[in-house]
Amino acid sequence: MANTDNPDGFRPVKTLSGAPLSGMLRSVQAGADDLFVGDAIAITAGVAVQVAVEGIVAGVIVGFGGYGDNGEPLGYNVGDLEKKFFDTSEDTEADWAVFYVPADGVVFEAQFDDSEDIVIGEGYDLVIADGSTVSGRSAMEIDGNAKTNDGDVVVVEKPLGPKYDQTSGVANKRVWVTFVNTLAGQI
Repeated sequence: MANTDNPDGFRPVKTLSGAPLSGMLRSVQAGADDLFVGDAIAITAGVAVQVAVEGIVAGVIVGFGGYGDNGEPLGYNVGDLEKKFFDTSEDTEADWAVFYVPADGVVFEAQFDDSEDIVIGEGYDLVIADGSTVSGRSAMEIDGNAKTNDGDVVVVEKPLGPKYDQTSGVANKRVWVTFVNTLAGQI
């Protein structure tokens, strides 16, 4: 049976320390890339941009908001509750805050793009893709054909349970990973 093909970027699952994810939320101004919930981001010149393959990952986007008159980030979305992503062609970067969970010390769930056998402890590169303007979700995946010692992510666990009843040797398996090159690791 085929696994469901549902690339949706990265979702924070847990921390390596056991600390709650809720206390880790950070914000940064949107940059010059279209951004979607689940995108892995880098911070360049003080703004969020989609991370490049083998780039330094600051974190994963979990939502968007605006800035108030005092420059403080506001809650989710900028006056349009239906808007779920940042679009550089119609949105002004300075008005948008990107809320993200830092990548350092966090385990994320993601989908493999092909049928490569998943090996715990192996490194893999990312597949960078534009997300869905309908759902607002990222389309980033893990490149199963790019197994490498210096990859973007390392597989730390194959999740168990009915939600993860996946067929082996078939594309679109879901795994739990950590990022290799994180912003915190560079400081």
